[in-house]
Formats: sequence, structure tokens, C-alpha cells
Amino acid sequence: MPTDTPLVASRRQALKRWIDEHFLGEQSAFLADARARGVKLNQGEVSGLLKPNGKSFGERRAAHLEHQARMPKDYLVQPADYAQASKVRPIFTKERRGEDDVRALQVVVEGLVVALLRRVPTSALAFLQDIEANARQRNLSMESGLLSRASNSALAVQRSEEAAAQALRRNGPAPHTKRGK
Repeated sequence: MPTDTPLVASRRQALKRWIDEHFLGEQSAFLADARARGVKLNQGEVSGLLKPNGKSFGERRAAHLEHQARMPKDYLVQPADYAQASKVRPIFTKERRGEDDVRALQVVVEGLVVALLRRVPTSALAFLQDIEANARQRNLSMESGLLSRASNSALAVQRSEEAAAQALRRNGPAPHTKRGK
């Protein structure tokens, strides 16, 4: 059985690295991503490309797979050159995925808090007091991530409501005007 040239071995390693870094090492996720974009990749062929001394992995196949998988140019065609030219930071690792999920949840909750408080006038102060009471009851610090963000959002909404109320008291209601006359 013929052995891989250093270039072909490097292509196999680069494909494995791509799947590991972008799909947590799951070939099935790699294939599902391609299918979702309308690209049909054969699972047996991908497995064969990953095996040492496996399926033929020439320049044309590497370039075609780069295109199909939306990899950067030359990621598989010239993997050694690509690796030196740019250090690829993984999009998803198990640790980053967890951190990203927590950050996303914080953003969503913060957005919901602001939207709700703006819909219900003068509710910001009551919401803030409820958060503080619940945090004390459960021995949680108001400085902890999500509680801090929610309370800061509530304070910001409360301040904007107070500023709007103050402007209304100072200037009175806006005059009604008719356009075009």
C-alpha cells in the first residue's frame, strides 16, 4: 500500500484539525453542516480522506473540499503554508461553547428585562427591588454576572423614565400641531 507524501499527510491533518476545531471532532456535524448548505459530501469519502494512507487526496480534491466546506483558500491545498501564514483560532471548543452560551443567555435576559421594563411604565424600581430581595433570600451577590447586568439594565430604564418625567414636568406636554398649515 502506498504511503502518504508529507503534503498529503499534512492535508489529512488539516482536515482533521478543521473538523476538531469547528465541529468538536464530529464528522457527522461536519457532514450535516455541508448538507444544510446544499453540499452533498459522502461520509465514506471523508473518512477515507482522514485515514493515513487512505483515499487519494490530491490538489484538485483538496481545493474542491475547501470550497465545499467553506474553508479558507489553501487550508487543505497547501496546509503547511496556510498554517504558517495564519494561526487559526478554533471557533468552537467545549470550553468556549459553554462561555458563549452563558454570554448569549446574559444578552437575551438583559434584552428581555429592558423590553419588559419599557413596556410597563414605572416597573423598573419594583423589578430592581424584587431582584435585590430574591438575591438576599438566596444569599446571592448582586455583583454576580447576570444579576448585575439585570439590575444595571433596570437602573438605566428607571433613570430614563425619571428623566422623561422630569422633562415632561418642566416643559409640559408637547404641543399638538397640524401639518401643512
